[in-house]
Amino acid sequence: MELDLLIQKILIGNGYSPAMARYFAAVSRHETGNYDSEVLKRANNLFGMKHPTIRKTTSNGKDQSGYAVYSSTADSVRDLVFYLLAREYPFDVDSARDLVTLMKKKQYFEADFSEYLNGVQRALPKVAIL
Repeated sequence: MELDLLIQKILIGNGYSPAMARYFAAVSRHETGNYDSEVLKRANNLFGMKHPTIRKTTSNGKDQSGYAVYSSTADSVRDLVFYLLAREYPFDVDSARDLVTLMKKKQYFEADFSEYLNGVQRALPKVAIL
């Protein structure tokens, strides 16, 4: 719940709509198995992001699997903002489906579209609303 609110606060503070912020909290829950993944625990990585080599980042480097390592979970969210800006994501979408469709188009994830969408949609009711 605390991480849901952190994600939403930072995204909304950077101009993203409350809905978009909530959808990304659901994405984070899906990516981390409801905030219980090893990459989150060892690297403060809320989104399963790899360390970038081209765009601006808050990542301190990468772990043995190539995942970005952050000083804090807040830095992980700030890095998501840098990613969204670099990849020219809109500041709002109409639905979680629209967001996941856009994420797939921009190659954010490699998983099957339906599987990823179902994971995000299952996580969405668990997201604490700011």
